[in-house]
Amino acid sequence: MARNDWYSRQFGDRDEFAVCFALGRDAHPSGDAARDESWGSFELWVRGRCLTRSLSDAEGVRDGVRWTMLPLLQWFVDVGVRLVDEEPYPGLVPGVELRDACDWSEASLDAPTADPAAERLWFLRRSEWRNHHGLRRAAEDVALPNVHFRRLGEDIEVSWDNEGWATPRADLRFVELRGTEHVPAQRFAELLLTAVTDVAQQLEAHRGSREFGHLAARCRSARATGEDWRWLIHSRTAECIRRDLPELAAELDRRSVAHVQGLYLPHTAETELLRLVDLDDAAEIVALLRAAEALPATPVRPDLERLIRPTHARGVRVWEEGNTFAEVVRESMGWGDGPLPDLEGWLKEQGCGVRTTELGLPDCVSMLTIRTKEHRAFAQINPVTDAPARGGTRLATALGHLLMDPTAAIEGRWEHWPSAARARAFGVALVLPESGIRETLAGRPSIDLEDVRRIMQRFDAGAHATTFRLRNLRLISEEERGELILALGA
Repeated sequence: MARNDWYSRQFGDRDEFAVCFALGRDAHPSGDAARDESWGSFELWVRGRCLTRSLSDAEGVRDGVRWTMLPLLQWFVDVGVRLVDEEPYPGLVPGVELRDACDWSEASLDAPTADPAAERLWFLRRSEWRNHHGLRRAAEDVALPNVHFRRLGEDIEVSWDNEGWATPRADLRFVELRGTEHVPAQRFAELLLTAVTDVAQQLEAHRGSREFGHLAARCRSARATGEDWRWLIHSRTAECIRRDLPELAAELDRRSVAHVQGLYLPHTAETELLRLVDLDDAAEIVALLRAAEALPATPVRPDLERLIRPTHARGVRVWEEGNTFAEVVRESMGWGDGPLPDLEGWLKEQGCGVRTTELGLPDCVSMLTIRTKEHRAFAQINPVTDAPARGGTRLATALGHLLMDPTAAIEGRWEHWPSAARARAFGVALVLPESGIRETLAGRPSIDLEDVRRIMQRFDAGAHATTFRLRNLRLISEEERGELILALGA
């Protein structure tokens, strides 16, 4: 709190999520009364990190961004519902490895086509998304850190990149350079709205300005509506439901009204699944939701339940997390260094619903896994012909999703990297344990085609999975992997 501040308050816990506001006297008033009177500071804390901490030549280290607070308060109210509830990115950069919203902002920076109409659509969609999720869009004249907020299931993903995107002030730099954290969406929404409302009411009481009164009234009435479930899923999917599936739309409207909590709208079983795909065909939407009805009525058994460790995948080298956890699972289950047991039979014994035959999934979905809070679990492998992995590896990948993902997961046309990369690495490492591979190679200094075939035969693994694992273990190069795959006819 600065010496001349007349208001200062922290909302939340800095070790989880907190915002701090202070209000004081503007030493250099602009003449705009509302802006001058809202002079103060803003701090943003996530998991013990102060994302607004900066270092400058003139001011040294400072935790808060100090400037007029009015544009920031107005932005939080204007974008609040979409900031808290909008999950999918606009479909501008398919096939790109995106660990978080900062990566999306970077990857979508260049127009994908030279066609003027398409370029204009790209610009509008990208700008609209950034305007609702990028903190720097709150006020162009404030030196804010490059932070993005995005819904991710029942959490808010907070990502920042002050390394690739410097501050507009040459003499100022933010201390936290690059990272991603996740906080509970309900708590995030509650604290954010409480903070902005309290500050607006303090300004209204302290200054008596009509503008502050209007802002305070908007804060008090800010609330998601019955139709705001559309932000939880892709826009095309929401439009298709509204147009072609009126009964489902009405049910989602009803549940939204019943369960909305301020800015926060919890997922339903339907939106939790539909957030993972971009479908605009009513038959495919119905088929996906119907497939999910195969979820067992009872939870999995203790041997499987104790292995469940749901976390959001993050970071660039997520496959290392999958590799490491595969070793943990093998050791915990006593599977040693040899081939896996019948994984489908074992999963069924553990109470997990498993289907590897046709169940009506859309062709664009190659794998569907669901695990509820009560640990009911279901995995379906769609028998599509173009999937390169064998059944055992695909089941092991599905197990990776069930154990590591917070809730549902889908693979196919819309794969959510990095969770898909983590689960796939887990599946390959579970099927092909490192010590078992090295035992099969018996210390050979180089690997030839026959070595690869012996490994494939011993562990009943396909060419893609085997060469992928050998490359990750640095036993072959990427170039050698390509040559081996060609030689194996894969």
